[in-house]
Amino acid sequence: MTTRAAGEFAFAAFALGIVGTGLLAVPVLASSAAYAVCELYGWKAGLSRGFNDAKGFYLIIVAATGIGTLMGHYTISLRHRWFGWAATAVMAVAVLVMLVTGF
Repeated sequence: MTTRAAGEFAFAAFALGIVGTGLLAVPVLASSAAYAVCELYGWKAGLSRGFNDAKGFYLIIVAATGIGTLMGHYTISLRHRWFGWAATAVMAVAVLVMLVTGF
């Protein structure tokens, strides 16, 4: 006999996890692109550095994020955006429940 942790909601839980992972990927991809370009040109890079010390690094992060949000008809639909924010809210509630029940 097998036990299913999420039961009928397994698909929804998986989908919400994928959406949450996508939201986490945006800053990681933007900063990894910034690290790669700075390494190529020998610029100072690092999130521990201030803006004035690593201007190119931070400007690349801003540019990568901006380009990612201005992709025209390739951006997500309003319905999918709503699901993404709903997933974020569910994850925030889950963290709060974990904190409350853990202490």
